Amino acid sequence: ALLDLTGDSRLDIVSTAPGESTDRVAWYGNPTNPSTDAWPKVAIGNLPAAGRLAIGDLNVDGREDVIAINRPGRQIGWYVRPADPTQAWSGFQITQYNAATPVDLAVADIDGNSQPDLVIATQQPGSLRWFTPVSVQTSVWTENMLRDLNEDVTAIATADFDADGRPDVTGLLLGATAAGDSVSWFENPEP
Repeated sequence: ALLDLTGDSRLDIVSTAPGESTDRVAWYGNPTNPSTDAWPKVAIGNLPAAGRLAIGDLNVDGREDVIAINRPGRQIGWYVRPADPTQAWSGFQITQYNAATPVDLAVADIDGNSQPDLVIATQQPGSLRWFTPVSVQTSVWTENMLRDLNEDVTAIATADFDADGRPDVTGLLLGATAAGDSVSWFENPEP
C-alpha cells in the first residue's frame, strides 16, 4: 500500500513479509532521491504470517492505521498509527476466525455512522462479513453478516456502485471450474 506517513508529500510503502521472523508488517520511507538512496525500513508490527493489508483510520484520529490478515492463524490484526510513525505502533486483534480463512479485507463505513468498519472476505467456507467496533475499539469487534457464499472469495473492493451514498462490496468469486469464476456485486444492506 502507498501512503505518505511522514508528511513530506512523498509516498511511502507499507508492506507485509509473511516469511520474516520479525517486523512482518513494516513501512519503507521514501528518501529524498528514491532511485539512489536507501528506503529505511520501520517496523509496524509482527503479526505472524501477515499477508493482505488495508489502510484506514479505524479510530478516527486523523491518522491512517494498518490492518493485516494472518491467513493461516485466521486472525485480523490492527496497528494504530502513532503521531510519530517511527515510534512503536500499538497492535490489537479485531477478530479470530474458528473455521473460515480470511483472504482479503477493505475499510468502509458500511453502516453510515462516520466510524470506519472492516469488510472481510473468507474462503472455506466463502463469506463476506463486516465488523464494527464495540465501545472499546481495541476489543474484538462485532461481526455482522453480509453474505454466505457457495464459492470462495479471492479478492474484494468497496465503492458506491449504485450511487446511493453507501459503500457496496464487489468480490472475485472462485467457482468449481474456471468457467464458474465470476465477479459479483453485493449491495450495502444498511438503510
